[in-house]
Amino acid sequence: AQDIDRFFFRDTRRRLGRLVEQAFGYSCFLFILYCRLACPGGDEAWRWAESSAVWVLVFAPLFLMDCRNYFHYKYMRANRSRFQSQDAGRYLLIVCVEFTFKALLCLRLACEQLRPYITVRFTMFAYSIGYILHFVIGHFVPPQEGDRPEGCNVISSLLSDLGRFLSFVLVISLSLKAAEPATAGYTWQAAFWPCWGLEGVIVLVVSSLLPACLITTLLDYTRAWMTCWVMVFGAGFGVASFVSMYNVASLLDGVFCASGGHCVASSGAPHAAQCRR
Repeated sequence: AQDIDRFFFRDTRRRLGRLVEQAFGYSCFLFILYCRLACPGGDEAWRWAESSAVWVLVFAPLFLMDCRNYFHYKYMRANRSRFQSQDAGRYLLIVCVEFTFKALLCLRLACEQLRPYITVRFTMFAYSIGYILHFVIGHFVPPQEGDRPEGCNVISSLLSDLGRFLSFVLVISLSLKAAEPATAGYTWQAAFWPCWGLEGVIVLVVSSLLPACLITTLLDYTRAWMTCWVMVFGAGFGVASFVSMYNVASLLDGVFCASGGHCVASSGAPHAAQCRR
């Protein structure tokens, strides 16, 4: 029993470390993408980034994260006796699917000759097939063994499944909009509807945690601090994601180009609008 407790303590610490890695990786990706599209400091300083091949640099943090995900698969496979039998295989499947989706999207943006062949609908279809297989294996295929203690893996799997489902729906919505950018009534604000649904869930969670935080303050200070931390983290994440998604959708719809600027199609992304002053 002590060995199991020590293992799951190390496993929890490892997964928290992976969250930090993923947050840093996505931050680097968004920063490079921002520099590629917005050109802070003026266009002259970013002339070198107008080449389509720069998209490989933009996607580099995501590819490095996929390498880290493969090492995590090896960790899960080496400790498969501690988890459900299909967990390692499911994780490898979704890692390969996400890597394929990113690679196809990167090739489409970086190589103009391949754009007639690697369409947005094709990349969306490949991602959809992989996600459906991942979902079916995890929820409709019974495990070979009985129940076993899984520690933090249970919570991690639940949150990962929720996040991947939202990503799946968002990918489909954005891909349909990118494939048909001139669709009347279906703006980029509407295409980001999964993000607005996530914001509603965050508001409900934070609102429900507020009275719980006040009650636990009178009963248990340790639990109160944890509840307050979760509430503050959720509120901060909700505000940051809302501001980011709202501004991205407004930029794509051309709202920010009305005041003194003009919208031009960004090179390498024919369906994305870029405002240059």
